[in-house]
Amino acid sequence: MYLFKMILKEFLYTFMFSANNYSMKKLILLNFFILALFNVSAQNLEIHKLKSKLSIQTTNNPEKVTLLNSLAEKHFAINKDTALQYATKGLDLAENINYKKGIAQSFKLLGTYNYHNFDYPKAIEFYKKSLSLYEEIEEDIGKSKCLYNIGLMYWKQSDYEKSLEYYNKSLSLFETIGDNPNIAKCLNNIGLIYWNLGEYDKSLDYYDKSIMIFEELNNKIGIAQCLFNIGQIYLKRGNHSVALDYCIKSLVIVEELGDKQRIAKRLNFIGLIHFDRNNYMLAIENNSKSLKIFEELQDREGIASCLNNFGRIYMRQGKLILSIESYKEALYIFEEINYKSGISDALFNIGFIHSNEGNYNLALETFYKCLTISEKIEDNERSCSSLWAIANVYLIRKELDKALSYSHKSLIIANKMGLLSHQKNIREQLSTIYATLKNYDKAYENYVLYKELNDRIFNEDNIRKITDLKYQYEFDKANQAIALEQQKKDAIAIEKSKRQRTLLLWFILVFILMTVLVVFIFRSNLQKRKANVKLVMQKEQIEAANKVLTVQRKELQDVANELKTANKTKDKFFSIIAHDLRGPLGNLMSFGEILSKGHTEIEEETKKRYIEIIAKEAKMTFNLLNNLLKWASSNIGSLKVNPERIIINNIVKENLNLFKTSAVVKEITLKESLSEKIEFYADYDMINTVMRNLISNAIKFTSAKGTVEILARKISNKRIEIGISDSGIGIEANALAKLFNTESHFTTPGTINEKGSGLGLKLCKEFIDRNDGEIFAESELGIGTTIWISLPLVAYNMK
Repeated sequence: MYLFKMILKEFLYTFMFSANNYSMKKLILLNFFILALFNVSAQNLEIHKLKSKLSIQTTNNPEKVTLLNSLAEKHFAINKDTALQYATKGLDLAENINYKKGIAQSFKLLGTYNYHNFDYPKAIEFYKKSLSLYEEIEEDIGKSKCLYNIGLMYWKQSDYEKSLEYYNKSLSLFETIGDNPNIAKCLNNIGLIYWNLGEYDKSLDYYDKSIMIFEELNNKIGIAQCLFNIGQIYLKRGNHSVALDYCIKSLVIVEELGDKQRIAKRLNFIGLIHFDRNNYMLAIENNSKSLKIFEELQDREGIASCLNNFGRIYMRQGKLILSIESYKEALYIFEEINYKSGISDALFNIGFIHSNEGNYNLALETFYKCLTISEKIEDNERSCSSLWAIANVYLIRKELDKALSYSHKSLIIANKMGLLSHQKNIREQLSTIYATLKNYDKAYENYVLYKELNDRIFNEDNIRKITDLKYQYEFDKANQAIALEQQKKDAIAIEKSKRQRTLLLWFILVFILMTVLVVFIFRSNLQKRKANVKLVMQKEQIEAANKVLTVQRKELQDVANELKTANKTKDKFFSIIAHDLRGPLGNLMSFGEILSKGHTEIEEETKKRYIEIIAKEAKMTFNLLNNLLKWASSNIGSLKVNPERIIINNIVKENLNLFKTSAVVKEITLKESLSEKIEFYADYDMINTVMRNLISNAIKFTSAKGTVEILARKISNKRIEIGISDSGIGIEANALAKLFNTESHFTTPGTINEKGSGLGLKLCKEFIDRNDGEIFAESELGIGTTIWISLPLVAYNMK
């Protein structure tokens, strides 16, 4: 089996150099696939051998226990429930024959089963039972591995103090027995704990020690993990280029090994780097790839991590609804698997959104939960952020004593950890708090410190950018050297490929001769086939040409229709200008000339009346122009619809206030009868324009002592209509039928001969249609008119 695998690899290697790049990629993938099949086959073969040995065991003995435990260990990668069955059988048998080493092995396997099921407390319980037995029989290898696993479980629960304790004990034993692979793993994990605690220099020291051992052992997975962890530290320090470099190096290794889980983690991390650089497109792309792999692997922790990252991206983009949904999904999974660090991270992000939305009680509740967990797991940086966030909420709520207390607590942690960015934010916060308390000396003192920290961070950022550029230059230079070395290797490989192809030459020549004979025999058939192919191709060309002509005709027709519409709009535009603007502008000019020439002779009262007429005509002309411009913009497509959540009550009140003076002049009563808040999803400016035109029309056609009322009626659970009702003159049936007809153009003077353009209702119809709504009128002559509008409903609460 091994020999066959080596021959296959050599064949694929040789053949790759004789193919183009596309074929080479396909062959590499095929190579990985075939090797993976052989690995699965080899694993199945080992399981088969173990089962065969187990079947010939006729008595209960330590060897049988070992076989059962070995089968359990092999099955974890295939079926963990089957692994549990073998481990349980091994434990029962070991206890029956009092085989302590076998009992210890079974307990360790049961701990591993619970680890895979995210039941970390249960896993610790079994690992400790196993550790106790290994200590009793004085087996250092078993003890060291149990200590390592217990450290891992505490780390998973974010209990870094206990995790560090057990990892150090494990490291000491591994060093005693000279187990270098596990020494490297321990050093790497201890570095990870110090990374969690924010002690990055210590963390780098442990990673450097770990990677040296892994390189000596040529342990690629270990090297990849250390490179990945070092990249995380550089991201924390804001050195994106170095972080990305380490992560890509790690990714290349795990892709060569075909390790899907580690590939997903690195893609996730690359997404975070791009997020930190504000490149959201690349962040989403890498995070999506990562999530897809984690979902295939059913890795709950990985899925939650990706969802949390999506929440961050959406929040930065201002998509708060998508953001909080992603955070809540992540929180649910983190709580399910009891991953406290993830829980605190998700809670902080959710609290931040609640705070931004003005939901301060819920924000405080969430931040306090985050703070409790962060303090429990000794995540000092997150504790610092939580305290600052709580202080910020209290500052907004003007609870200044509490804000000051939490801000100082946050500053103590930030100073202790040397978190400059946090210190800057806290000093700015303290300056604001003291200024609000009118303690201006303290406010100034903190503001000065804030500016100093801001300048220091700015300078450090500049230094980091210069370092990044220098590192990028060295990185590019190293890549060029690698590329040259690869070219040399490629040249050697091509030469080798040429020699091997020469050996195949005679075989190819023989094959060509045979092919010539076959071609000669079937020559006539081939000629006929060629003729048929030619005819088919000609037919296809003609059909393709016809399709192109059809498309072109359609495009020309579309252009003609657009031009027709544009001309129609233009004609209507100039018609309105000629018809409706000439009169008001003529009046303005006439009265303006009268006042200009005879201002000394005209009586004051007459002057006042002329000025009032000018003001009235100017206002009417302005409104006409405003409607005309909006209608024209809508018709030519330059006016875009920007839908959002709008509260119609606010728009109604705003416009009723706007027309209060007009109503007083005509002695008209304005009423608003909306009993509860109604939210629509529409363009605010367009709906504001619609409401302004409809209320203006209602006042225009209502006589003195009349009423204009804004009301609502519930049609169904999904639809509410808003009515603008007046007690005016009403509309005749024939005029009502063409009221909203965009093709017709007519205008009617108001009750005191107010003029109009006939454009307002067309504009209302256009804007309501573009917001997916409806508009219609109900009217009786001499009684009044009600214009009803309805829009997409977001929320309603009708009594």
